[in-house]
Amino acid sequence: MNYDDEKFKLTKLNIVLIIIAVLLLVLLIIFAIWYNKLANSDDNKLPDLNVTSGRNTTESTSTSEYTTTTTTTTEARHESPYYIVNYDDMLNDSIYTKETLTREEALEVGKNYIHLINSLYELNDNSIFNIKNVLDNAKDGESDVYTTNGNVRYGELYDFDKFLNKFTTSSYRSVLLNTRYDKNYIIVKEKDIYYRIENTLNLATPVEADISVSSIAQSSYSIKFTYYASNYKELGQSAPVYYSSTMSITYDDGRWKINSYAYPYGGQKI
Repeated sequence: MNYDDEKFKLTKLNIVLIIIAVLLLVLLIIFAIWYNKLANSDDNKLPDLNVTSGRNTTESTSTSEYTTTTTTTTEARHESPYYIVNYDDMLNDSIYTKETLTREEALEVGKNYIHLINSLYELNDNSIFNIKNVLDNAKDGESDVYTTNGNVRYGELYDFDKFLNKFTTSSYRSVLLNTRYDKNYIIVKEKDIYYRIENTLNLATPVEADISVSSIAQSSYSIKFTYYASNYKELGQSAPVYYSSTMSITYDDGRWKINSYAYPYGGQKI
């Protein structure tokens, strides 16, 4: 045996060290496989919700491969009109006019319509309908502000007919005009002008938990909106209690439009 053979001869210590190294490698591979399965399991997604029939939201906490694209052109002003919205530029992708939608496409349209209509119902949301700017800057005698006999103030929804014609069916428009918070209508129409009520009701915000497609047919589908009340602790709840509301979207006059929607508040504070 020459010097090199003696140098590289396996000893008991070498064999033990090799066995330990192999065991560590096997354990590392097993851990990597386990961790990958854990990271992609359903346990790491939204937990099972305690859902009861009722309400809705504006802040998204769920994830999706689709993103909302409610394109708006809103400009606040100090003269009438006190804000400008270009409805012609809003939600113009071909997905809103194609007659047949996949489930993923239906979800994308539904999410954008939920967020769009909630911006109308949510009184502290002035991102599109800047009613606060109207009420803060309108001059005496201007029709931009409407005041009821009970001194409840409303700010004008400029060119609102364009919004209604583009995004809602005719049957849903009557629903909009019959939605109340307590005893007050959220939207009123006077002399062919639409107005939204001033934000003085101190309503809680419905916080979005999830939006999903609950059913889909050839010319209509339903979107389920799951949410919880932002003031759940004030209501004596130690953790959020989840509720849900449904939006029906129908293909009407060459475009998908909102056909029905029960806004979460349902005329009551949450």
